[in-house]
Amino acid sequence: MTIEKPLSKFQLPGESLDCTVDYAFNVVMSDLTNISILLSELLKLDRDYIKDNIVFLNGKLTNNRTKEKQSNLDLLVEIKGKLVIVEMNRYPRSNLFVKNTVYKDKVSSKSLSRGESYLDKPCTILINIDRDFEDKNKVNGKFKKGDMVVTKYIYKEYDTNEIYKYSNDVIYHVSLKKLLEKYNTLGYTEL
Repeated sequence: MTIEKPLSKFQLPGESLDCTVDYAFNVVMSDLTNISILLSELLKLDRDYIKDNIVFLNGKLTNNRTKEKQSNLDLLVEIKGKLVIVEMNRYPRSNLFVKNTVYKDKVSSKSLSRGESYLDKPCTILINIDRDFEDKNKVNGKFKKGDMVVTKYIYKEYDTNEIYKYSNDVIYHVSLKKLLEKYNTLGYTEL
């Protein structure tokens, strides 16, 4: 994506925009067309339905205690009772996925008001878009479970493999590296 007007003092007019940087990611994903494409592919919802029902929320979560860690989400939206967090993970850190899961749980717990049943908790969806992560699913250069661009995690009962009915939370990982390997028709060599 080439920009006409700089988004920051570090960006020059006409320069390519690295959309994995937080401020650029927010600009690109706050566009209704872009966010509706991503969410319709992952959540299997109609793009027009998303556009008509999406509400952009403040991704800076409030703290209840003075020593509580600050939580700034890349993007937080609501679509008819579903809370969706989208996080751009540019560089691997050992605690990154734990941090993002804590963010999901924090959003989920703050979605209930006093007097509401825990059974009324909205579905909370965390979408991790991962840029430069070591690929643990490759064996001899091939993906173990096919070319998995998207990995979906849900709660299941260990013995029966049934979906756990008391949690409707979902976590997705979208691998930009695998996406580039699988769908690159323009000859790009890097993200």
